[in-house]
Amino acid sequence: MLPAFVLDALSYEERAQQWTQSLERGGACTYVAEHDGHIVGFASGGPNREDGYPEYPGELQTLYLLRSAQGLGLGRALFETVRDWLRARELEPFMVWVIAANPACRFYERFGATRIVTQESEIRGALVLDCIYAWPKPERS
Repeated sequence: MLPAFVLDALSYEERAQQWTQSLERGGACTYVAEHDGHIVGFASGGPNREDGYPEYPGELQTLYLLRSAQGLGLGRALFETVRDWLRARELEPFMVWVIAANPACRFYERFGATRIVTQESEIRGALVLDCIYAWPKPERS
């Protein structure tokens, strides 16, 4: 979904530093999924990091699962765990940014998300079409 030059520019050290800072900062959640004793995915969420969408106080910030672990219910479990964390902190409705060509768009739609924005963005020098999916705040009875 991203050109090779974008992926080639990523570094382990940079990502490790970003994750360390994120985890130390707090105020968000991060969960991992394991299968057969190995970490096969992760998801995180917290307050919305985008100023332009104040009507969505929460954000599903990441949800990644190895292809070999897809179809086992782990993606659903990660999503529901982050959703419940956001819900407990009244961070609903919430949203997620996704590259429009990502097959995960269908995953989010199956869990009740609606595409609210599609736009061109720049990621490390590459123009991509991305979108925002959002989930409504559930009605309380």
